[in-house]
Amino acid sequence: MRRVQKIRLIRRILILMIVLVYSFTAGCFAQPTSISSSNFALLVRVQAKNTGQDIEGAEVTIEVGGKAPFRGFTDANGVARIYVDISFENRPGRLIVKASNYKTRIEEIDLIKDALPTIILLEPTNNPTPPEEPTPTEEPIPPPTNTPTPTEETTTEPTVESAIEPSAPTVEPTITPTPTLELLTFEYQVLVQAKGTEEIVPEAIIKIEISDLSLDGKTDANGLAKIPFDSIQQGQPVVLIIEAPGYKSYRQEIEGLSLDVLPDVIQLEPEPPLEYQIRVKDEATNKAVLEANVTLRVEGQMIFSGETDTSGVVTVVIEAVDKGKEGELIIEALDYQDYNQLINLENIPAEIALKPKSPPILPTGKLAIPLALDGKFIVYIVDVSGNLLGTVDLARQPDFTNDGTRLIVNGDGGPWDKLRLITQIGDKRGQDIGDPGLGGHSHPFWSPDGTQLIYDDNTIGGGDWRMFIRRDLSQAAGTGEELAALVGPILGQSPLWTDGDWFIFRGCRTWASQGGDCGVWKMQGNRGEPIKLTNTVNHILTDVVGNVVVYSSDEAGGGNWNVYTLNISTGQTNPLTFDPMPESLATLSPDGRWVAYLADQGGQLAVWRVSVNGGTPVKMFDLPRSWGYLTPDGWYNEKLSWGKN
Repeated sequence: MRRVQKIRLIRRILILMIVLVYSFTAGCFAQPTSISSSNFALLVRVQAKNTGQDIEGAEVTIEVGGKAPFRGFTDANGVARIYVDISFENRPGRLIVKASNYKTRIEEIDLIKDALPTIILLEPTNNPTPPEEPTPTEEPIPPPTNTPTPTEETTTEPTVESAIEPSAPTVEPTITPTPTLELLTFEYQVLVQAKGTEEIVPEAIIKIEISDLSLDGKTDANGLAKIPFDSIQQGQPVVLIIEAPGYKSYRQEIEGLSLDVLPDVIQLEPEPPLEYQIRVKDEATNKAVLEANVTLRVEGQMIFSGETDTSGVVTVVIEAVDKGKEGELIIEALDYQDYNQLINLENIPAEIALKPKSPPILPTGKLAIPLALDGKFIVYIVDVSGNLLGTVDLARQPDFTNDGTRLIVNGDGGPWDKLRLITQIGDKRGQDIGDPGLGGHSHPFWSPDGTQLIYDDNTIGGGDWRMFIRRDLSQAAGTGEELAALVGPILGQSPLWTDGDWFIFRGCRTWASQGGDCGVWKMQGNRGEPIKLTNTVNHILTDVVGNVVVYSSDEAGGGNWNVYTLNISTGQTNPLTFDPMPESLATLSPDGRWVAYLADQGGQLAVWRVSVNGGTPVKMFDLPRSWGYLTPDGWYNEKLSWGKN
């Protein structure tokens, strides 16, 4: 019996020693760890969301930029101190908090030194793990015995056992934590491409279904979509769906959600091309229109071009990606008006009727053409086909009234050297209306109503070119009314007169004593304020209809004359000819649609025409060589004139 008691006493002494060693070591490790000045502490407090109770033993982890995580555990007050290297200060990080019987919490944080404790509230799990039963003690309690206890053993002094047992460590029950799934917070990025070509697919609709949650997104112009995930539990089944016009639907089922399970690149399979047939017919006869050119454009880009066959049918093929878009359907065919309509490419018409073109509008009227023959000037009057109607002898610089009933010319030579009025074709001389003593009247031009004239003259006033208005044609004597600015006389030439009482001329700003400022000018009414239109005095003005002036210019030099238009309302100029051969003497058709001019093609003079808006010039007719030639100064000193029949 004494031996048994001795064994028990030894065992209790050993237990006491173990407890003392445990207490000593625990006290040592409980002291604060010395932290280097290269570290700083982040404080995180963890509490239960439903009760606000501090959670002891929660694992707190901080992840920073792929580095090894910083980790710590909360104390009895629910506070964890995480020591972070100072090099990570002010950088973003991820905070992960885990605790038994609570849902994991993930948050994005900034690592700021000396920040206040961050409070993290954890939600309890639905099924907390029940605690296990404590492990029973090794020694069974001995049954009572009838053996009397010796007197010395019933002393009231404390026994070794009673001294040890109060300090014995309590054996904690073992609790197995219930596994919890991590909550994921991240941005999912996916690039959508076309299968086979790897072309980007913009405007693709992306849907991610997770249980009863649906996340949506759309690819941008670079085919990239960004979809945020916010505290979504990992491990859940996921369905990924992508739809885009012209592509087959994409569907992928994923068993368990995680950070790396979603694809970064998805390729969609294009749908097959679509085919439509269009029959093109004549609107009046319903006959097929052959060789009609059919074009489809989407956002300015051509997506199809083809011609109708012998049945007037064309098969239009478009990519499925263009289905449902708005497109421009253009049909062009010889002798038919162009067809141009906006259509939905999902509903392309099966039949289209074209309207036949109206007969082309051809120029009409008559032309006056000045040439030199045997040293004498002659004005030839012809129709628009070049057929001779009559001549005016010893005359140059002709100008028809707008209605074509009267022709004014600059007489040349002897007693005929004056302005002369022709009222009947076949009259070779006409009526003298210029002052017999003033043979310098040149470049006459009619007023818009055909009752007055303006011309230039360099024989009056010391040899300078001046311009004069003759308002009464019945009075032959006198110089006429001089054209002048409000502040002084104008020195200029090649005057024109158009609607609104506007005068156009070329010259320099002499009325303001600025002779170096030269160009083309306009002025409303006599004694008005000249307004500058161009900066070149070498623009030879020859005709005007409405707001459009035609002129010739040798800007490139070397006798390379070309024809231009000038809008006197906007000041905009537009070249009409570009050939290296000389082209000049331009005139406008009475309706203002056409510009006729004289051109020299290797010694052969011909009259050409071109649209006033520009385009391809068309030769009207050649001039017979027997009619004469154009003098060297004729390219800038003569003009054609176009009148009505």
